[in-house]
Amino acid sequence: MPRRPTDTDLCGWTDPEGSAQVIEEIAEFAGLLAREYGDRIDEWCTLNEPVNYLLASYGLNQFPPGRNLILAEGGFDRLVDAMRAYIAAHAAIYDAILANDTVDADGDGEPAIVGMTLSVAAWVPAARNRLSTAPADVEATNAVEYVYHHLFVDSIRNGSFDADLDGTAEEPHADWAGKLDFLGVQYYFRTGVTGTPGLLPVIEATPCFGEFDFGACLAPVNDDETKMVPAMGYEFWEPGIYEVLKDFSSRWPDLPLSVTESGLATEVGRRRAEHVVRSLEQIWLAREEGVDVRGYYHWSLIDNFEWAEGYEPRFGLYRVNLDTYERTATEGAVTSGDRRPAPADERAASRLSGVGDRRRRGDRHRPSPWCGSPRTTPSISSARRSASGRARHRRFRIPGRVRSRHALLRPRSQVRPAYPRPSTRISLADLLE
Repeated sequence: MPRRPTDTDLCGWTDPEGSAQVIEEIAEFAGLLAREYGDRIDEWCTLNEPVNYLLASYGLNQFPPGRNLILAEGGFDRLVDAMRAYIAAHAAIYDAILANDTVDADGDGEPAIVGMTLSVAAWVPAARNRLSTAPADVEATNAVEYVYHHLFVDSIRNGSFDADLDGTAEEPHADWAGKLDFLGVQYYFRTGVTGTPGLLPVIEATPCFGEFDFGACLAPVNDDETKMVPAMGYEFWEPGIYEVLKDFSSRWPDLPLSVTESGLATEVGRRRAEHVVRSLEQIWLAREEGVDVRGYYHWSLIDNFEWAEGYEPRFGLYRVNLDTYERTATEGAVTSGDRRPAPADERAASRLSGVGDRRRRGDRHRPSPWCGSPRTTPSISSARRSASGRARHRRFRIPGRVRSRHALLRPRSQVRPAYPRPSTRISLADLLE
């Protein structure tokens, strides 16, 4: 007998009746948060990384409720049902926040602006663990990029839905249209996609995810193992965020962007410091070429519980002792402009432990000579807070900050004209006030 939603089990996002009740409840909760915190918060995000969440929870049996619809008969259609319901939830949350947050907390004339965040990546065609130009692999890469990068935003902006994921929307949803004030971009890695074989139905693609390979996983660019992030099993490739921002700006030129997550899981302090600067370099290049990027948030302020990976990956600008909860500034925090670096003996201990970390796990790094220099430290504004009010990010101030829609960075019209990308790297001093 088919399950029916009950007060204790609404049957999740794939059930039409149950998902409608979930949307109603989550919108009511969003309205409560907007009323409670609207005098302190003007920038809101509705949903975090929807494709990652839906694939892990409904597609690949990794997160609750533990469904495995990707390979089940008729399962892909149910996964698409979950996507449709999730977009409807965004629209309902958007309406609830605007209706209930009536206080202009930062004085910019707007009580609330509401966006969402996407997990993005530098997707590249691959086959037999090498870069590929074969049409099947290129098409598979484009399909994955479309689902991850474009499907949700296109649906919300246009008020439509592409149920068969062929790139053309066939379902009208007028009640979604235009309900996106900004887009959060969350970039961490470069990875391959193959179409030979293409195991995911409909899109006929196989991305490299951890141990899920089938020829899609690649060596790092130029075989540079210092770019690998062993704790997460992927490669950090700096230009990827630049390329994603340029693509989004070309596709949605009137949509403000903010890098709402960027970070590195490492126990090597100087490697995190360089990550901050290299990421800001790429964001600055995109802004110089006219991309409307208005903010950068580092993931994370402190070491966090990282999804299914638990406490092992260390993303924090501050390292947390999980026994005593003592928090110690890493070199990433010092480079990011924090006022209170770790004492000299703690920094020395950090450097010693970092050497051991590199030997044990291959987390090798050749730092730039300026890393950690007090002369080149950016300033940090207030930490971003999640809906629960918990500080989770550090927000960096990039040059040219003015009062604008986000009160973060210059609006696009004030960015200088584009110029050719420099052949040499920009120093941190060039990026900062």
